[in-house]
Amino acid sequence: MTSLREALRRLKGRDPGEAAQAAEFSYTIFWTREAQSWTGERREQVSRAVEAVTGGIDFTGNLYLRNYRVPGLDEQAHAGASLQALLKVLRALEDREEAGT
Repeated sequence: MTSLREALRRLKGRDPGEAAQAAEFSYTIFWTREAQSWTGERREQVSRAVEAVTGGIDFTGNLYLRNYRVPGLDEQAHAGASLQALLKVLRALEDREEAGT
């Protein structure tokens, strides 16, 4: 039996915060798998290119609209939240390398 609270949640739709967390998690997992296979040099190159895009005044961390292309990353357009997750992953991998683990 479904509770009244659960039934109302289903009618109302997914909480925007919940959707953002799910998207960020998915992007982080995807980029972790990708970036672990890259050389350190490629990660540095991609990091600089992504920072240039995300540092623009018109950049927004949207969840799903694929508005941004990153030179040297791939031929696809990416959502702002995806690029933010990629930067987070690249920084974490860099920190791990610096720590020697």
